[in-house]
Amino acid sequence: MAASQIPNLLGQGSSPWGDANFLTGYFMKKLISIALISFAGVVNAGEVTTSYLTDSGRDGYAFSTNVKGITLETTHVDRLYNRFSVGKSFDVAKMGPVQLAAGGAVVYQNTLAKNDSGYGLSAQATATAAVSKNVDLVAGLQKFWGQDRINAQDGNTATIGLKVKF
Repeated sequence: MAASQIPNLLGQGSSPWGDANFLTGYFMKKLISIALISFAGVVNAGEVTTSYLTDSGRDGYAFSTNVKGITLETTHVDRLYNRFSVGKSFDVAKMGPVQLAAGGAVVYQNTLAKNDSGYGLSAQATATAAVSKNVDLVAGLQKFWGQDRINAQDGNTATIGLKVKF
């Protein structure tokens, strides 16, 4: 059997490995999952934030952690998308008990409705107020810009949640 016949026998066109976009998305999801699991062991030295969010009128949730100044976040909006991001936030000002911060992140998004994946950037502003010694109330706004294939989700997201410090 000639090597050129193998892809056709597998029913995968000209590449024996299938669609490149599928492979990129598959391996990227695995890589991000491994990174989040790896960082979970380091979380005990940092903080975890759990948030409710709304994007385009749809509800969702987000989990994030701050490890050595780097923010890792995973976001899910019902029937719309999953996002995984790595970013940095900087304290801007303190107004009484409220700490204001601004930041940005690189984002990988898996769109659920169309099975499209892609990369984007986000900018965010947050306000944090202490509730107790180890618990803070966090509210934020985030603006997302994505690649052409995922730009239908470009826009603003509002969040409110609790940050627990360890």
